[in-house]
Amino acid sequence: MTALCPSCQKSCEAGAVCASCGALLPLEPGASHFQVLGLPERYDLGDDRLEARFKELHKLVHPDRHAQRAPDQRRLALQWTTALNDAHRVLKHPLARAVYLLRIRGIDLEKPGVQAARMPVEFLEEVMDQREALGLAKARGDLETVRQLAGQSRERAEFELGKLREHFEQFELTGQREELHRAAASATVLKYLQRFEEEVEAAEMDALELE
Repeated sequence: MTALCPSCQKSCEAGAVCASCGALLPLEPGASHFQVLGLPERYDLGDDRLEARFKELHKLVHPDRHAQRAPDQRRLALQWTTALNDAHRVLKHPLARAVYLLRIRGIDLEKPGVQAARMPVEFLEEVMDQREALGLAKARGDLETVRQLAGQSRERAEFELGKLREHFEQFELTGQREELHRAAASATVLKYLQRFEEEVEAAEMDALELE
């Protein structure tokens, strides 16, 4: 995809900087986090690739680099820096990346009621058992049980993260939206496990204070 540089009026590849004159190019309206970073809209980005791309672009658009340029270029430097930081913050975390990728594919887990609809029935039973066990452990100050629950939660999260990755891989291979719905179910479970782990960590701190 090509763009017209507003500074030198030459055609250049769409991106952050004009290859001909080095001026910053305007951000594409509505650009996704993937587009901002110039990365494919897929789940498995590769941590090294993501970090390398972020650092490369961040260096090119940093406001200090454009401090002596025209006001519009300084403004673009701030816009690009903000967009890059936002994109990096979301895409570097596996769960946040999954939730974002699902949203731009038409499945918004942030909408009220959507997560409840995606929660697997069998997992709801596990949820009730976990919460009951955590409540009892907190009441007794039972640090050992709290730590066991933390370990179980982490193991389940690792398992579910593997399933999440597989569903996205299958979607990218086949284009079948059912794989996205399966990925959404795994992401919903992971969101719960993330919140539960935070509660467990708080309970662990409370139990330590009682010792």
